[in-house]
Amino acid sequence: TDVDTNNGDIDIAATGVITATDVVANSDITLDAGGNISVTSITANNSGTVSLTASGTIIESTTDTTVDITAGSISLTSEDGIGSSSSALDIDADTLAAEANADGAGIFLFHPDSNSDINVKDSLTIGNVSGVLGVTTTNGDISIEIEHGDLLVSNVTTSADEISVGNANISLTAGTAQQAGVAGGLNIL
Repeated sequence: TDVDTNNGDIDIAATGVITATDVVANSDITLDAGGNISVTSITANNSGTVSLTASGTIIESTTDTTVDITAGSISLTSEDGIGSSSSALDIDADTLAAEANADGAGIFLFHPDSNSDINVKDSLTIGNVSGVLGVTTTNGDISIEIEHGDLLVSNVTTSADEISVGNANISLTAGTAQQAGVAGGLNIL
């Protein structure tokens, strides 16, 4: 799928797989697939929202650290998982919400160094985007790595979790030891 627009939203629904090779809008982008969503490049403007919903998985098309999804806010909902432990989905956003609904389905996301890509944002907030609250799995692992900068997580409680995995592992990494004096921070409020 190669779709560009300068003056409106992009809203695509498919009964099967969506392969998003180059999707660009100056506003919001919504992709809803009855199967997997494979992402090479999806870009909304800085105030736009990218919302992806898949009955299968949401994965990157190629294993690399090039940003796959860029937007002000990103909402990811998948039945069978988002990214993988060997190939995290590379994102660039101010705010993120994600859920993987199948038992054992994981979420694996990477936010690259703002110094490696001129327009990459310096921090990421896990919050509420398009009706999806926080980052949630059912007994699946969650790994969110911020290469440089801050990861802000608010309202983490046992009754209204913004990050919830059930019986699995959570790995949150902010900053990198390779950047002396600029180690970023993980803030849980």
